[in-house]
Amino acid sequence: AKKLPVQLARLLQYAMEKQEDDALLNDCFHQLNLFFCDSNASGIPKSSHALQDALHLQWNRVVDLKKITEATKYSRCYTIRTFRQKTGLSPRLYLRQLRVLKARYMLQEGRPLAEVASDLHFADQAHFSRTFKSVFGVSPGNLQRVMRRKPQNK
Repeated sequence: AKKLPVQLARLLQYAMEKQEDDALLNDCFHQLNLFFCDSNASGIPKSSHALQDALHLQWNRVVDLKKITEATKYSRCYTIRTFRQKTGLSPRLYLRQLRVLKARYMLQEGRPLAEVASDLHFADQAHFSRTFKSVFGVSPGNLQRVMRRKPQNK
């Protein structure tokens, strides 16, 4: 089963503390992109599970997991169980992680935290900040400040 690497979270936290190592920070985000997106050149996710594809297509909308799982030809329990076996996460946690990863790009663009939280359907900015910190180990405000100070290598 695919699980979010603890080493990656620790590496990201270390990179944030050592703020001078942009290559290390960029590598962390690249690894997270590969974990969640595993995208081809067209940006369309490649997965072996229909629910994973649906979550990648609807990450920026209000998602009713019950309706999505009911739309499959299998039972809700079977769909969720096989999803967890393929990804290592429940559909709800996978969607949360995917949204937080997308938030990183929005923050990099300089968008306000409250706007990012609202666009990604978090209850409020505090809920978004807690979730972001639980995934990345740093607050979104801290990450945004670091990104503002460092010019992006393109």
